[in-house]
Amino acid sequence: MNLSYTRDLEHNYLVICPQEERTDVFALRMMASGDIPCLLRMQPRTIDGYESLYYETDNLISLSNRALAKKLNGRELHALTGAMAEAETQMCEYLLDPAMLLLSGETVFWDSMRGTWHFVCCPFPQEEHTLVAFTEELTQYVDDAEEAAIEEAFEICIRAQTPGTRIRDLVMRAKYEAPPSCAAAKGGETVGKAETFPEEAVFPEDDPGETSGAGEADEDEEGNTKEPAPDGNGIRPGIATVLFMAVLLAGIYIRKEYILTPAGNILSVGVIVLSILGTAGSLFLRMEEMRSTKKKRKKGTGKHARTRAATRKKSRRITRVRSGTPREQVTWESASGVVYPWQGDAGAQVPRQEDAAEADDPEEEAYTTVLCEDRPRGRTAKLYSRSAHLNCHIPLDRLPFTLGKLSGCADYILRDESVSRLHAHIMKGEHEVLVKDLNSTNGTYLNGIRLKPNETVAIHVGDELCFGDVVFDYV
Repeated sequence: MNLSYTRDLEHNYLVICPQEERTDVFALRMMASGDIPCLLRMQPRTIDGYESLYYETDNLISLSNRALAKKLNGRELHALTGAMAEAETQMCEYLLDPAMLLLSGETVFWDSMRGTWHFVCCPFPQEEHTLVAFTEELTQYVDDAEEAAIEEAFEICIRAQTPGTRIRDLVMRAKYEAPPSCAAAKGGETVGKAETFPEEAVFPEDDPGETSGAGEADEDEEGNTKEPAPDGNGIRPGIATVLFMAVLLAGIYIRKEYILTPAGNILSVGVIVLSILGTAGSLFLRMEEMRSTKKKRKKGTGKHARTRAATRKKSRRITRVRSGTPREQVTWESASGVVYPWQGDAGAQVPRQEDAAEADDPEEEAYTTVLCEDRPRGRTAKLYSRSAHLNCHIPLDRLPFTLGKLSGCADYILRDESVSRLHAHIMKGEHEVLVKDLNSTNGTYLNGIRLKPNETVAIHVGDELCFGDVVFDYV
């Protein structure tokens, strides 16, 4: 029996290719109907005369991939065994043999949204996916730091060794709250805890102190100085001028249209005088603000003009060594006199005399271009984000780790709608870095090619990685 993963149109599938002909037509029809909540829905397909079973695994994570991000604690282990017992009960209700369950790390799936477990039912004879083998494999997915979980896992293994043991006999005494039901989850009821996400992406390198304070003059990409943003304290001079003028016109209109008492006459005169003084003061402040902004802009423009002029002067001094060969064999001379050719035997070519004379000038050697290695020694490889809304970089010095948006399981939180809860796993191989897609909804792309679900590939410097819509460069 061969297990593989594939993607067809908009769905991810676990594909089982049995080596024997099917024996239970009723079981195939029951699984294709999808009436059993704890079992994955199956579609039988015949391609080139070979029959295969396609199980839908959308938004589901296998037990082995789940353990890569976070191993099972005691509560989660109890929920898993309870879900297995529930699946056995439901299969008996639908007149299916519980021995058809495929129990392994690749065929047991976790729904991260609802917190429920789902299983694969295969109506073909299978010997390698037995209950005893699964309980022994289950000990690898239990958190070693929790003694209660380890004790329960070994107790399950001991119980499974007894002949005639059923799955419901493995369920330990209820130490925790009842796990969410698969039937309730499919019926649309709210089960388990509501999933929460952090408000911001979590990256160790983020520095909140880099944000510039309010009111300071910023510079755009072209080097021009922007006007300082208002700090929000008080009223701007322009708005104050308009308000004072409105009060002044209102006072003049009231004195002209109405007959006032002596006290009202004195009050209106005072308001008019204060309005005139306020208008004059606000106009003066507005003129001072415009004058100060103009000076800052002029100063910034002059500074950047001098910087650009110095940069052009340095760039003209770069020594470029040409030969009589075609353009592709242009080389650059380093400060030590070593020539790094782009291809072929160009390093042995002799530069022209006028270029060599310019390179002899000690002032020119300071601006000689040196061809660096792909990655200088001591620099840590990183994934640099190219997405405008997610400006971050992820160091690859602490492998392995998991990327996703499920807090508590993913090591790096990517707050993006296209990223799955557990999207990808990055680990270290023998001589390279490996990335594995964790059955993500929107997929993982390497240099524009989408990886198959649960496929593992090696990445190299210069590769482009896409997790959904989030793009990273491996540098």
